[in-house]
Amino acid sequence: MSEEDNASPEGGGPAVDASLGPIEGGAYLRVLRQEQLKNARSFHWYRLVAVTGFLVLELWLNGIHWTEQGRASTFAILLAYWGLVLVLLVGTIYSPRIGRLGSLAVPFLDMPMVFFCQWNLIATMAADPRIAGNFTIGIFVSLIMLAASSLERWQIYLAGVLATGLQFTLHRAAGEGPFGTLGGTVVILVAAAMCDFARRNRLAAIEALYHEQVRRERLGRYFSPQVAIEIEKGTSGLSDGQWCEVTVLFSDLRDFTTLSERLDTHDIVKLLNQYFEHMVHLVFEHGGTLDKYIGDGMMAYFGAPLATPNHAERAVQCALAMKAALVDINVRRAALGEPLLRMGVGLHTGMAVIGSIGAPHRREYTAIGDTVNLAARIEQLTKVHNEDILLSSETRDRAGSELKFKEITESTVKGRHASVRVFAPV
Repeated sequence: MSEEDNASPEGGGPAVDASLGPIEGGAYLRVLRQEQLKNARSFHWYRLVAVTGFLVLELWLNGIHWTEQGRASTFAILLAYWGLVLVLLVGTIYSPRIGRLGSLAVPFLDMPMVFFCQWNLIATMAADPRIAGNFTIGIFVSLIMLAASSLERWQIYLAGVLATGLQFTLHRAAGEGPFGTLGGTVVILVAAAMCDFARRNRLAAIEALYHEQVRRERLGRYFSPQVAIEIEKGTSGLSDGQWCEVTVLFSDLRDFTTLSERLDTHDIVKLLNQYFEHMVHLVFEHGGTLDKYIGDGMMAYFGAPLATPNHAERAVQCALAMKAALVDINVRRAALGEPLLRMGVGLHTGMAVIGSIGAPHRREYTAIGDTVNLAARIEQLTKVHNEDILLSSETRDRAGSELKFKEITESTVKGRHASVRVFAPV
């Protein structure tokens, strides 16, 4: 992680919520840096357009005058300013670092240019020059507001302090009295403080939006859209854990290790991504929750985190849909001359603990317990009995009367003393 990602609030960097882990905090800072870069690039374009407009106006009103009473003319200053702005814009496009630091152009480029233009104006003004001096206060305040687009506190106050010094000099040159000079200083510093306040609010909004995006991405990764919507409505206690009845589904590609030996790395990843895309879609379509990927297999469960009375039926229907989807996948693979895929699915219904488990900064919402272990063992039996789908008697009893099953075997499995009756859909 770069030094920028570790910047502290007091050191001038953006504040980071302490509840964020190292990975999430770094991601948040990257989002923030992107926002700063976008702001800087937009500002550079606006600056170029504005300076071009002032340059054209000066040329139209006064023509080209390179010197004016021993001083550089306003046109010459604007032309030099325009050139620097163009160089800065090009640099911002090709270098993100220049883009993020581009907001420093406000105190070190924009404000000096405004100062010199106003200095020339005050020196050549026939009317009361204090008018030009007071008008500059508004320009400096506007520039401080633009400096706030950097979302950096130190850049805002740097612009404010420099504007105060330049405004003081202009007021003295214009013959402004102490009261007017002090008033201009107060206005500029108050504007800087208000911009800092606005910066804090914007950072809070960006952070809140980031948290919301991360939360929705996580929900969409593991939960079906319907379940995710219900969770977003405010269901509480999900991460604390709950003891509930679920139907656990394990699926696994058979002989995939042998198949993968004939494929290169790219083809293996492409194949698994295509396979999981179809299967996870079906899990979500039937209201299930994706627990995890396990190599070429996956684990899902139905009935949590939101209670679903017919979760066993949904799980069996999902398994049947997965079997049908694999047939379609194999039709396409056969047409391309690719080897066919075989899959085994095991299901079991029972009580399990559902909750967010793991280290503080690396937790997973998962199911644990004997129900999970037995579902995994049943999936392994699909290879022994050459069946695509096997399920326990508990799942069969809760799957409803519309589905028909045939008993395959009654045997013991690893980790259990009692025998298990295993069925297959007809």
